[in-house]
Amino acid sequence: MHTVQADHDLLMPGETARRLRTTPSTLARWARTGRIRSVELPGGRRRYRRGDVEAILASGQPTPTDAA
Repeated sequence: MHTVQADHDLLMPGETARRLRTTPSTLARWARTGRIRSVELPGGRRRYRRGDVEAILASGQPTPTDAA
């Protein structure tokens, strides 16, 4: 498990999904399969590192809406 970083470095699932143009459920699946790293908070909630999201966007990796 990863340690929790400063709040401004972590994105909530809804915001992360919007940035990646996908759904929160798809985002959770990506986290379970290792496509994107997540930070698990007490209680099982997930947060996503801003830098990881920006790296995915910069890489041009297709998201579900891009692949259609």
